[in-house]
Amino acid sequence: MKTFDAQFGQAVDYLRSFRFGGDGAEPMGLMLGTGMSSVIDIIDIERRVALAEIPGLPSSSVAFQSPSFISGRIGDAPVVCADGRFHFYEGHSMREVVSIVYVMRELGVKRLIINSAVGGINKDYEQGDLVMVNDHINLSTANPLIGLKGEDGKMLFPNMIDAYHKETGAALKTAAAANAVMLKEGVLAYLPGPAFETRAELRLLRALGADLIGWSMVPEVSFARALGMEVAGICCVSDISNPDTAAPANLDDIVEACRSASERLSAILLRTMDGVSNNIVKTNGSAINL
Repeated sequence: MKTFDAQFGQAVDYLRSFRFGGDGAEPMGLMLGTGMSSVIDIIDIERRVALAEIPGLPSSSVAFQSPSFISGRIGDAPVVCADGRFHFYEGHSMREVVSIVYVMRELGVKRLIINSAVGGINKDYEQGDLVMVNDHINLSTANPLIGLKGEDGKMLFPNMIDAYHKETGAALKTAAAANAVMLKEGVLAYLPGPAFETRAELRLLRALGADLIGWSMVPEVSFARALGMEVAGICCVSDISNPDTAAPANLDDIVEACRSASERLSAILLRTMDGVSNNIVKTNGSAINL
């Protein structure tokens, strides 16, 4: 982990100078994907810094994102939010891709909810659906854990059997039901992008058991789990990736589909954070500590 300290420690120090994570309370981490910037409207923003201004971090080249780091509160619960991310398909290294997760962990985040735009492979999915990820399939040979060593200098071999925190997932499902929001579940397949998949690739992904296909989230989840963080993932089905009916993807339609789902995601997060502010979430009549 010393290599991350050397490469991104300056970013951590810079954000701490703005009192990110500096009030002593453990913040919840949020990472928002394409078209979801309006979710930050539920945050009582105390500090906001554009990622491009933070020394030591790479720059984003995605035209439809203006990524920033936000510190504030949802209700009484402190949050650190990344509105945007870095992608492997932009030409960043995997360490740069997961740098936001590293910075969040250094700012005190131990629980992280990640959002991203994905293609829907499952025939039951519709454009604009919100889907909670319950597992993933990493189909990329690039992995942020390659060469990763702990503080003792030894290689890390994190277990990914339960990569997605079940208790946090249960809390999100309870929050969705309380707001009458449909929250489906599925398996996310990860490919690096940026080319949209061929029909043959989509058929293969379906045969492998994937419900969703995305170009982000999985590297961040893998790295967060290696750091001992608890992670949940909610995707927006931004386009239908059915190999039998797929049409050429339209980026404007993808962004708009996510924007249309942002209000529903906001409702889920707001209700979930109401429980977090009391350090507990009620689900099915029982208490789940987050």
